[in-house]
Amino acid sequence: MATKLKLLFGNEIFQRSCYAIALVTWSIINLSGNNLQSLQYTSSIGLSYFWLYLIPALLLAAQVLRNNLIFWIIIAGSVLAYTLYALLVTWYDISDRIGDPIKPLVFDSTIFLLLFFSMLLLLNGVLWLLKPKRVI
Repeated sequence: MATKLKLLFGNEIFQRSCYAIALVTWSIINLSGNNLQSLQYTSSIGLSYFWLYLIPALLLAAQVLRNNLIFWIIIAGSVLAYTLYALLVTWYDISDRIGDPIKPLVFDSTIFLLLFFSMLLLLNGVLWLLKPKRVI
């Protein structure tokens, strides 16, 4: 079973297909409904939402076209950095709420966080398996 998965994730066509699916999903999420209109606004970090959409989209498109290790390192590093940032912010928020009667932890937010971090862990794992062999 592990050998079949390794062969599947090592297949360049499968890798490119995964990045194409990620690109289409990223575009649908960011360009549908009211999200298209919000691309003109500035985010809380001072960057336009247009650039926050375009940079990952270009990286995914480059990975679909080239499928090399350099773009994979940038994509995987960005996803890992976001995962670590989200964990840090969440840990800080949880530790701040412990024992606070004004803003206690609720069951719904705990379930959401478990699902969110499970999805991030799955995404990091799949990205690790999609590591290409070609450097350039």
